[in-house]
Amino acid sequence: MGDDLFLSYPDIQPFLFENEGLAPATREKLLTILEDDEIRLRVELAATVDAGELFVKATYDLEGDTFLAVKV
Repeated sequence: MGDDLFLSYPDIQPFLFENEGLAPATREKLLTILEDDEIRLRVELAATVDAGELFVKATYDLEGDTFLAVKV
């Protein structure tokens, strides 16, 4: 799903402008996020932190900080 959002990112804003009948509150909130550079940066940083957490956990697992036998 993340790949779909990444690949479709340039189409999101035009889609929201063309389809005014879509959940009005959600549409307005998304347009606010896309138009405000500071908010968009905060969302992108939050997504980066969320994605990076998986790499950090995997690194700790590979370093042997936990019991690898119980990892699923």
